[in-house]
Amino acid sequence: MAGRRRSDRALRGKLTSPGRPPVARQEHRRRFWALVAEGLSSEDAAMEVG
Repeated sequence: MAGRRRSDRALRGKLTSPGRPPVARQEHRRRFWALVAEGLSSEDAAMEVG
């Protein structure tokens, strides 16, 4: 078994990457920074934008 991965020896399939998480749209980023400029905290602005 030399050279085989532990996952191969465990008889399970390869795990695939879920990929890159979605990136916020430009309008969301603009709204976020507009809310921060209005005085909201970054946490509150993020909740407001979604």
